[in-house]
Amino acid sequence: MVSRPDARALNRRFKLEPEEVLLESHECALSSNGMYRRGELHIFEQHLCFACDQPEHKSSICIPFTEVEKVKKRRLALVLPEALLVRATSSSTTTATTDYLFALFASRDAAYTRIVNLARGVRGTLGEQSESGSSTSLPDPPPSPLRTRPAHREAQRRAEEADAPRARSGGEWESEVEGALRAVDLALSRSKSNRNPRAS
Repeated sequence: MVSRPDARALNRRFKLEPEEVLLESHECALSSNGMYRRGELHIFEQHLCFACDQPEHKSSICIPFTEVEKVKKRRLALVLPEALLVRATSSSTTTATTDYLFALFASRDAAYTRIVNLARGVRGTLGEQSESGSSTSLPDPPPSPLRTRPAHREAQRRAEEADAPRARSGGEWESEVEGALRAVDLALSRSKSNRNPRAS
C-alpha cells in the first residue's frame, strides 16, 4: 500500500460525496489498449477508483461497488504475475459489462480481499475467480471432507504461501515495475515483427 493521500482531494476528483471514506490505496497499473498506465487504486467504502497522473495518459475511473459483478485474480505472464480483473456492469443496463485489468501490484492479495469484502457487503453476492479459473458465489460452501484431510490442508497451505505477495520496499517495487514494462514492450515488439515480416 502507498502512503495515505489527501482524501478530500480524491473525493473532489472522483466526484464522491464528502462523507465517502477512503480506506486504502495501492500502486498498480491499468491495462488499456495493450498499454499499462501506472497509477493508484483507491478503495473507498462505496467505490473503487483508479487515478493515473502520467502526462500523456492522465485519467480517472470510478466504479461503484453496487456495479462490481466479479473479481478475479489473474496471472498474465511470468513478468506480470500479480494482476486483478474487476468486471462491472452499468447501473443503466443489465447486460453491458466492462472489464478492468489492474496489474503490477505490490500487494495484490490485500487489495483483492478488501475489494471482495466490500463488494459482498454492498451486493450480498459476488462472483469470484482465482487464477485457476474456478468460480464461486456467496454464500461460501462448507469445506468438503476431502479438504479436511491433513495432506490436502498441507498442500493448500503451501499453495497459499507460494501465492502470498512478498514484502517489497518502494525502490524494489519500482525496479520490478520498470523491468516488467520493458519485458512487455519487448514482447509486443517481437509479436508485431512476426506478424509483419519485411518483404525480401
